[in-house]
Amino acid sequence: MKSEQLVKSSEYCCGCSACESICPKKAITMRADEYGFTFPCVDEALCIDCGLCKSVCRFQSEEKTLNAPRKVFAGVTKTTDINKSASGGIFACVAKRIISDGGAAYGAAAVNENGDISVRCEKAQTNEELLPLLGSKYVQSNNEGAYSLIQSDLKAGKTVLFSGTPCQVDALYGFLKKDYGNLFTLDLICHGVPSAKLFSDYLKSLEGKEKITEYLFRTKEISGEMTSKITFENGKTKYISCNMSPYFYLFINGYTYRESCYSCPFAKKERSGDITLGDFWGIEKYHPDFNSSKGVSCILVNTEKGERLIEKCSDGMELLESDFEKVSQNNAQLRQPSVKPEKRSAVLNAYKSGGFSALENEYAALAGAKRFLSGLKLKAKKILK
Repeated sequence: MKSEQLVKSSEYCCGCSACESICPKKAITMRADEYGFTFPCVDEALCIDCGLCKSVCRFQSEEKTLNAPRKVFAGVTKTTDINKSASGGIFACVAKRIISDGGAAYGAAAVNENGDISVRCEKAQTNEELLPLLGSKYVQSNNEGAYSLIQSDLKAGKTVLFSGTPCQVDALYGFLKKDYGNLFTLDLICHGVPSAKLFSDYLKSLEGKEKITEYLFRTKEISGEMTSKITFENGKTKYISCNMSPYFYLFINGYTYRESCYSCPFAKKERSGDITLGDFWGIEKYHPDFNSSKGVSCILVNTEKGERLIEKCSDGMELLESDFEKVSQNNAQLRQPSVKPEKRSAVLNAYKSGGFSALENEYAALAGAKRFLSGLKLKAKKILK
């Protein structure tokens, strides 16, 4: 099997790494291209042409596990710290219940190893281990080894909750090749994913003499515009609102996603997970009495297993029944993939040729006055706190 036979071109690969995980000869490695996006590379000397890598690829296949929502809710946790969670804290509530019953939760965690922060799929079996999995991570996570660990847990009879992007959830189904009654999946409403390399370069651009020890993509300490929080070795912290950050601005406006994200087959009403979670944008219009400045989740319950799980966890949630039309009005990726910006190629080519500093120049030209206005708003909010 040649690499080009496994993946015809970049739009046909979501970087889920299921093919790497399934290979019995370890002939496949995920390697970054010139923009930092990872793709499978086949070592033909090790490959035995078993075809497992092709069979596990659900992104290129017509075979997908998709279900339309049975029920839709607005939801807020009652039993977990919402300030540490994304949206209404529903993932934390569900994961804690799975863990308390002796199960394990898998999801994206920002991990600091040897002074470098990366995002990868981690396993949590205690509430303390769960903490790094909470909150938003706006970058593609590394799932290397996770599918095999999940399979081992499932075969051992352990209940597993897996949270990821829709393509990662369906990749897990493809890897497992059978239905497990003790597996529950949760897909996120995903706009698209920047590369891990781009995120790493962004963090390096923020560092001076002091290394970054913790990075929160989205803090709830400051309401309004999405704001990240950076903690440095000396204990100092820095807040950057989305329009002030080249990484965030380009992410939010769709310039730095994988090529496959612009034709994502999972960006629609039919979902891959038992449950779908996201922000309930526009809730102040549709359910004003349920609105909260700390965030509200939209919950799409897509399968019978998902219904059972929500029912089991409902004592830890405040739920309000809603409908798909309301949720999807301000969550476009429940209806269609993100639209590729006209200048995306120029932005990524600048990054390829000139690194992150060249990307910052592209951001400055695109963001214009927004970055200055965003900075003034952030200063005002910090003064009023």
